[in-house]
Amino acid sequence: MTKNREVLNLIRLLGNEKIERQLQGNEILQTLGYDFLKIASGGDLRGADFGFQAPLGAVDFSGCDLTGADFEGAHLEGANFDRAHLEQAGFELANLNGATFIDAHMHRADLSHTILVDTDFTGADVSEVNWWESWGGGPNDQ
Repeated sequence: MTKNREVLNLIRLLGNEKIERQLQGNEILQTLGYDFLKIASGGDLRGADFGFQAPLGAVDFSGCDLTGADFEGAHLEGANFDRAHLEQAGFELANLNGATFIDAHMHRADLSHTILVDTDFTGADVSEVNWWESWGGGPNDQ
C-alpha cells in the first residue's frame, strides 16, 4: 500500500487525473481485500460486494466475471466494464457517469435509480435490464 501511495503522490505532482483516479480506486479495492491481479486479468469476482464503499472511481473491471456482484450506491465515475459479465449485477443508486460497458453481458442487471451521463453501452447485451428511474441516458440514448 505504501508503494501505491508513493506512485499516487508522484502522479498528483505530474497532474494526470485519470491515472490518479484509477490508483485511488485500486487502493480502496485493496483495502477491501480484493486482489488487483485478479481484477487486471479479468478475474472471477462473482457475487462480490462493492456496495456503498468509498468512491471507487475509474476502476478497470474489463473482462471480469462480476455475475451477481453488488455495486449498490457505488461511485464508479469513469469505470471500465468493457466485456465484463454483469448478469444480474446490482447497480441501484450507483453513479456511473462516464463509465463504459462496451460489449458487456448485462442480462437482467439492475440499473434502477442510477446516474448514466456519458455512459457507453455500445454492443452491450442489455436484455431485461431494469432501467427504472435511471437518469442521464441508456443504450437508446447513444
